Amino acid sequence: MTHSLILVRHAEAPWSPDEARALSPSGRAAAERLAEQLCGLEIDAIYSSPYRRAVETVEPLAKRLRVPIQEIADLRERTLGDFRCASFEKR
Repeated sequence: MTHSLILVRHAEAPWSPDEARALSPSGRAAAERLAEQLCGLEIDAIYSSPYRRAVETVEPLAKRLRVPIQEIADLRERTLGDFRCASFEKR
């Protein structure tokens, strides 16, 4: 028996220091496209970090497949200390 693991980064969310931030409208549309692309696969489990943007990214797929989202705290981003960046924009 072969098993596959599909890793998905969360869809677009406006940046803020608040880890509870939601997906942007573009991010929600991307989450719907992701669900459309993956809904034909045999998916037994969906895991997500507890961050809202991550859960919202896999929600459309979970609903289509009727598979619960299992939130795993250790899938969250790790803290690297006091990091300050003026912008994440490309220069």
